[in-house]
Amino acid sequence: MRINNLINRFGRETFVHRKLENSKKDPYNRGEFELKHTLQAIVDEDTQGGQGRFNQGRVTDMRDATLYCGVIDILVGDKVVQRGKEYRVMKPSNPYNADDHIECSLEYWG
Repeated sequence: MRINNLINRFGRETFVHRKLENSKKDPYNRGEFELKHTLQAIVDEDTQGGQGRFNQGRVTDMRDATLYCGVIDILVGDKVVQRGKEYRVMKPSNPYNADDHIECSLEYWG
């Protein structure tokens, strides 16, 4: 409940895009992204405190940011855009079996 209140208070407009299927006829056409969701969310980039992540660790140790948002349909590989920065979803999770929010590990995409 507390994280949901933080999302409502400090969340920014965030866009979630899903990749369409690849073209069967053209092998160089890798597909486009379509807008799936527009929502209020928090992208926390200060999870690791630096860019030095060349070690072999768990997926959650190698993330660039964490997304906190309401419960939506989000998959690995989706693109998250907030304030002009693009991220790729690495691992969506539902900690504590919460009904009001989810957390996703994000990788900076450009």
